[in-house]
Amino acid sequence: MKTPLPDKDHEAARQQAHVDLLKAERVVKLWEQFSIANSDIPVALQIPETQWEVQKAAADCPPLFTLGRRLFVLTSDLQQWMINKAKAEARPGTRKNRKHQLAREQVDQVAASGRRS
Repeated sequence: MKTPLPDKDHEAARQQAHVDLLKAERVVKLWEQFSIANSDIPVALQIPETQWEVQKAAADCPPLFTLGRRLFVLTSDLQQWMINKAKAEARPGTRKNRKHQLAREQVDQVAASGRRS
């Protein structure tokens, strides 16, 4: 049984690294734009296209608008949607989330005591 030559393995790894770099550069360029086309949103979010289509069908997406026949989202709206989604679906298992949960509880307690006065 022959083992692959190290040069071939090295070349394959180099090519894969180059492909990964190109993908990462594309994602960065998308986020630098003022708006992102609907077809590029899954690329920017790094999710499957089918997941994006399911979320759009369920109205679980940022506001979209059309220019001609094409559908777009403002990058700022997409970022805000992601922030809101992360806050709403935060899992309390991490230290950071437990810290934020404690802070929220303290704020609620102060607000409740202010209402009683």
